[in-house]
Amino acid sequence: MDDCPACRMNANAASDRNLVWANDDWLLYHWAAPAPGLGWMLMYSRRHIPGAVAFSEHEADVFGRV
Repeated sequence: MDDCPACRMNANAASDRNLVWANDDWLLYHWAAPAPGLGWMLMYSRRHIPGAVAFSEHEADVFGRV
């Protein structure tokens, strides 16, 4: 979605130096300043979803383990 900041970020993930880890469902980013603390990480779904309530069973399993 063009108007979704997360989708725009994910579209450019391959060139993002803050990308730490990725699989078929998720992208994990190191989030620099002005993050609330050192080492702050954010995990984004590769598909456009409104939030955790929309995770598939597989996505929830992987999210929980990461």
